Amino acid sequence: MNFTRFFQAVLAAALVLAARPSHAGSGWYDFAHENVIGTSLDLHFQAASPELAAKAETAALAEIDRLAAILSGYDERSEFSRWFLTRDQPVPVSADLFAVLALYDAWRVSSRGALEAATEAAAQLWRAAAQRGRAPTEAELAATVEAMRGTHWRLDPVARTATHLTSVPLRLNSFTKGYILDRAANA
Repeated sequence: MNFTRFFQAVLAAALVLAARPSHAGSGWYDFAHENVIGTSLDLHFQAASPELAAKAETAALAEIDRLAAILSGYDERSEFSRWFLTRDQPVPVSADLFAVLALYDAWRVSSRGALEAATEAAAQLWRAAAQRGRAPTEAELAATVEAMRGTHWRLDPVARTATHLTSVPLRLNSFTKGYILDRAANA
């Protein structure tokens, strides 16, 4: 998946939508939803009829639900959450979970660590320190940064397995939402 192309397409679509407001008979149909993968979601479709627009909405929402059941870090029943509970054993994973972990690896390298699934460890450190009414100590910060720099999973593309290697908390949130929305747009 080429995220540069994806974000360019999203921007282009936003510009088109801004230039062509939705009116009855214009062929553009708008749908608004709350609490879809943890946020509000506005869908805009150009379709020949309201029925076709509703079918597009249904397909997009079904794909979002399907992928959320696989990739959610908040749903303890999701495939990602169940995989996260494993340690040091290759686990067969779905094509979607494997793709997200592989893309995360690629973007972690190309962003030189700016995209990092283990930033949840830093968030947890700061939340715990705030509850104690203080900032994290230098030692706590150093230990957390060191833990975040580790390798958190290993992928085997031949067997399509993922081996979870650390106990460092992981969140794939924003990255996963981009992946889900890309697939929903294609649906």
